Amino acid sequence: MRALRAWRIVEELKLDENASARLFPILARYDEQELALAAERRDIAQELRTLLAAPRPDDAKLSAAIDRMIANRVKRHAFKDERLRELRKVLTPVQQAKLVLLLPRLEREFAMFIQEVAGGHRDDAP
Repeated sequence: MRALRAWRIVEELKLDENASARLFPILARYDEQELALAAERRDIAQELRTLLAAPRPDDAKLSAAIDRMIANRVKRHAFKDERLRELRKVLTPVQQAKLVLLLPRLEREFAMFIQEVAGGHRDDAP
């Protein structure tokens, strides 16, 4: 999927070899952080499902899990802002604008593909 994302970015942004060499290390560095946040989000969502399945859900445990989910979301937004600041250093304004529109679209397309491959199961994490 990373190779497909790279190809789509190169095509959309009309990147030359030099620009690609500056851009992709930045994306790769942030990919690992993004995967860690996604794993944490899945774990919290699973915990919430388990807590809700109990005959008498524990309000304190639910609140703590929700607080962790909110903290994860805050980290995810800060991470995306930081990544964008880094990417802006190596792209022209036109390329920046195209990338800002492209990345969310690619994320949605990949999520839909993964959902289809997984048999329609969708993670309930926000």
